[in-house]
Amino acid sequence: MKDDGNGSFIGVGIAFGAAFGVAFGAVFGNVGLGIVFGASFGIVVGLAVGIFRNNKNKDQ
Repeated sequence: MKDDGNGSFIGVGIAFGAAFGVAFGAVFGNVGLGIVFGASFGIVVGLAVGIFRNNKNKDQ
């Protein structure tokens, strides 16, 4: 099962981002906006980590 790892990192990023978004949203009184912001941030971070890991693995 060859997996480049992007999917799993995006999933973790979204979960982390959503949890962060709930906490962030609770502080600022807008949980929905916090979740959207957190999830989109999580997707970007997940993609970046996955791409970085792929590039690192190619060098070896």
